[in-house]
Amino acid sequence: MLLAEKITVSGGRVAILDLDPNANIRSRAQSREADGKDVQFAVHARPQGEDTVELIDFLAGETDYLIVDLEGSKDQIVTFALRRTDLYVIPLDGSTMEARQAAQAVRLLQTTGNMIRREINHILLFTHTNAAFQTSDQRDVGQELAESAIPVLPVRFAKRAPYMRVFRENVLLSELHGIVTQKGRQPPCGQRRKNRSPRRSRMPRHTRWLWLIFWLKGAPNEWQV
Repeated sequence: MLLAEKITVSGGRVAILDLDPNANIRSRAQSREADGKDVQFAVHARPQGEDTVELIDFLAGETDYLIVDLEGSKDQIVTFALRRTDLYVIPLDGSTMEARQAAQAVRLLQTTGNMIRREINHILLFTHTNAAFQTSDQRDVGQELAESAIPVLPVRFAKRAPYMRVFRENVLLSELHGIVTQKGRQPPCGQRRKNRSPRRSRMPRHTRWLWLIFWLKGAPNEWQV
C-alpha cells in the first residue's frame, strides 16, 4: 500500500491485486472505507485460479502500474501471476531463514521462466532492517547474494517505531505527519507530572517505622523522643 500510495501521489494510475489468501491488504482497504477514510487506489480481491491471468491482463490495461501481492508458497495461482509479471520483488529481512526462502523463490522464477521461455526480471529488497547498524546476519546474507550475482535493491526498509503506526492505526504514509504533529501538541512531560498526585513511597508501612526507630536510636540525644 505504501508503494501504491507513492505512485498515486506522483500522478500514476495504480491498482493492487491481493492474491494472498490472508487478504491483509484487502482487509485494510475495506477497514478504511468502513471508517470513511479515502482509499486512493483500487484493491482487488483474489479471483479463482483460472481467472487470474485474465484479470491481470484487464487491470494492466486499465492502469499504469499493477501491484500483485503474492502468497509465500508454490501455489498454482502464483505461477499464473509470474507469467505476467514485469518485475518480481522478493522481500527478506536479512536472516538466514529468509535468505533460504528467497533462494527458493528465485528457483521458482527460473523454473517458471523456462516454462514460458523468457527470463522473469526479479530483485531482492531488504525489509525490517536495523536502522542503527547492520547486523552480522544481514552482512553475511548480502555477501552471499553478491557472490551469487542476485540483484538487490540499494535501498532498504528500516524498522522504525513511528512507521509501525501506519499498520497499527491503518493510516497512509501521507497521513502520518498529521498524526505525529497532533501527538506532539500534548503538554510537555514536566507539565503532565505536575498534574499527577504525589507519588507515595513503595516501602511497606512497617519497614518505614523500623527505619524511623533505627534513625532515632542513632540520632543525637536532643533529637530523640
